[in-house]
Amino acid sequence: MRDPFTGVPQLPWTRHHAVRGYLDLVEETLDGDVRWTLNVSGALIDQLVHYASGGSDPQLDLLSRPWDSWTPIERRELTRFAAMGPPSLTRSVSALRARADAGEVLGGRDVRDLAVGAALGWMGRAARRLEPEVDRIGEPPYDDRAQTWVVGAQKRLLKHLVGRMAQLGATGVGLAASPHDHPILPLLIDTASARRALPDVPDVGYRRPEDALRALVRGRATASNAMGRDVRGCWPSEGAISPEASELIGAAGFKWWVSCGEVAAKSRFAGTAFGRPAAAPGGVAGFFRNQGASNWLSFDAVRLSPSDAIDGLVARMHAGHDVVALDGENPWEGYDDAGAGLRDALRERFAGQLDTFDERVAAGMVGEVTHLHTGSWIRGDLSVWYGHVDDRVVWTALRAVRDAIEGAGDEAMGHMDAALASDHTWWAGEDHDTPFFEDFMTRLRARLSAACAAAGVAVPREAQVSLSRRLA
Repeated sequence: MRDPFTGVPQLPWTRHHAVRGYLDLVEETLDGDVRWTLNVSGALIDQLVHYASGGSDPQLDLLSRPWDSWTPIERRELTRFAAMGPPSLTRSVSALRARADAGEVLGGRDVRDLAVGAALGWMGRAARRLEPEVDRIGEPPYDDRAQTWVVGAQKRLLKHLVGRMAQLGATGVGLAASPHDHPILPLLIDTASARRALPDVPDVGYRRPEDALRALVRGRATASNAMGRDVRGCWPSEGAISPEASELIGAAGFKWWVSCGEVAAKSRFAGTAFGRPAAAPGGVAGFFRNQGASNWLSFDAVRLSPSDAIDGLVARMHAGHDVVALDGENPWEGYDDAGAGLRDALRERFAGQLDTFDERVAAGMVGEVTHLHTGSWIRGDLSVWYGHVDDRVVWTALRAVRDAIEGAGDEAMGHMDAALASDHTWWAGEDHDTPFFEDFMTRLRARLSAACAAAGVAVPREAQVSLSRRLA
């Protein structure tokens, strides 16, 4: 989530995940012949490049300043973000987090200890190898030197990560990309498609297949440029797919996509086998992940030993070929060691048995998807992003602004693309909650206003109302 006028990320999560799971995966891939597939979105790459080019974010800017210069509001802001993070914190920092969670207003030195300790906790195995000083910093209280070091280390690691990502294309790893700003493709193409699984929901009339195609083309181009190889695979945001989305994925130049077992269960096939590429609309290959096995590693096994986690994975896998696709950055946030031990055990247990989607497709199609269901990895439908009243209030605002800026240039459409990111409706409805809900809604409104300003039109009435009953 970036400020529409400055381009500065407003939340620190990309920076935190970058020095944890993202860097670990890239380093492990480049250090060995790993036959797995890495997926990125264009918006993620844009943020990484921002940091690698010397950019910052509001929280990193605060941490770069002396602790005794922070105002009470700034201390609360740092506390708000530092109190959210991975489980791999020292006991002393965990105690500070507990005090903050209980509502205590921490003093400046305590806020520094919490912020520095949380930043250290986010660092994964590769970060600790590249920045060995981390293991000598120890427990709080932290001094000025430790504060300065942790800011510098994050900046060095982010620059290193972008440089290493550019080397991925020369390896045998599989590469894939999501639509640039992570929108829900079927809803961009036609919000009425949600009714295929949710027949009682109203249609707000957003029908812009050109927006979906643009997101796919931009995402593929950005990923290919960043990783040094033509990207052939697509993980559609949230595994959300439809026949029309599959057609556009092919039109954007992709050769295959991966969706979910929830979608497969409601689709129909001819002559195919699980884990094999099946011919799908648009002349592309469709794969469907094993939902139980994937969710096991993504969420359920985070507190288990690596060997027990792998045993549980094997018990959930289909015989023969299978597809395990993890949930973005979330697994590496939940594991104490950012998943390093798990991935070591995974490579050892399946040595010589892993291959990439590109390799599967090159071996030829196996059967056909004769009816492709419209849905996502959650319940096999689109309810999370469209099923609630507040979701459709957001979609109504999106439709009104998109109609108002028809024919506008790249600047306005760039703001529109960012407004269409799935996070806005992920949090808008009743399925999920976050302490940063107001941040998401405020930035959504700013994006819509920026799109209209760039197009030289007034903000439509539908986008001026409260976008959520929680903010009414």
